[in-house]
Amino acid sequence: MAPPAYVSRLESGVRHMAVAMTASAVAVFMGLCVELTLGHAARFTAVFAIAGLLIVAQYTVGCFRFTVRDTGLQVTGRVRTCRIASRALGVLMALVAFLGCVTALLDPTFARTVESDEELGLMATWSFLWAAQLIAMLTYARWIASRIPDAAMMAVARRYRVLLPVLATVGLIFAGIGPIIGLLLWVNFLVSMRRSVQTVRADRVP
Repeated sequence: MAPPAYVSRLESGVRHMAVAMTASAVAVFMGLCVELTLGHAARFTAVFAIAGLLIVAQYTVGCFRFTVRDTGLQVTGRVRTCRIASRALGVLMALVAFLGCVTALLDPTFARTVESDEELGLMATWSFLWAAQLIAMLTYARWIASRIPDAAMMAVARRYRVLLPVLATVGLIFAGIGPIIGLLLWVNFLVSMRRSVQTVRADRVP
């Protein structure tokens, strides 16, 4: 049986990631509203860039807490690899977000047009990093679900391990709708995963 402190960190990690991704969905919605009403308003670029950086920072913290090592269990093979990859890719995503934030602050006209090479480059880099991190995170989450155990979450993680990375990358060609759908599905998965972990904590209460 996993130590209570470990289970608490798991739940905390999922909560941080769920909150961050929910905030990301709200930011995307607000960005679309600004886009439709004001066009590419340069004065809002820095605001969204800073907000994005804070969101990614919280997501990375959640990722590290969710993938914390259970000191009472020796993890090897693919699970260990995915645990390390999830953390490494989370840090890289944070660095890309930081680069985008700095660029936006130094150049207020950044991303004024969707044809911006810098914007497209960062979007593509971010999408592929996110896709790779989703594969690693969902593989690890499926292992966590097997320890709970939660067969339903294991099945969802297995399906999403293929679906979400495709939406995050190939989905970009469909007017950017794919990543948005993937984001919403990821939020739903994290919320469900948190409920599943919470059942473990509840079972420990005498």
